[in-house]
Amino acid sequence: EVAKVYSELVVRDAMTGRIDGVRYDELAPMLLNEVQQQHSQMTAQAEKIAAQDEHITMQAAEIRELKRQQLRTQQQVAELKNLKQQMAVMSTALQTLQVKHALVAQE
Repeated sequence: EVAKVYSELVVRDAMTGRIDGVRYDELAPMLLNEVQQQHSQMTAQAEKIAAQDEHITMQAAEIRELKRQQLRTQQQVAELKNLKQQMAVMSTALQTLQVKHALVAQE
């Protein structure tokens, strides 16, 4: 099995090429190197995840603020529509008064 993965770790018979053993003395430093690389990758990934978590938290706060702004805007639009309706009623009343005033002035 070792020969399939790391052929340089196996000891072969010089005459037949048959595998006689494994160089266990070289295996430990190699495994240590792999563990160190994995640790380095895990640390980098943890830092990246922490940065992404912070970014997500900031985006969630921005979304909450945007929703608040949207609600305020919707309320303002509703108020403007109400004012527009009131102005239309007042405009109609003003026109009615102007017509009545004109009739009174003619009499």
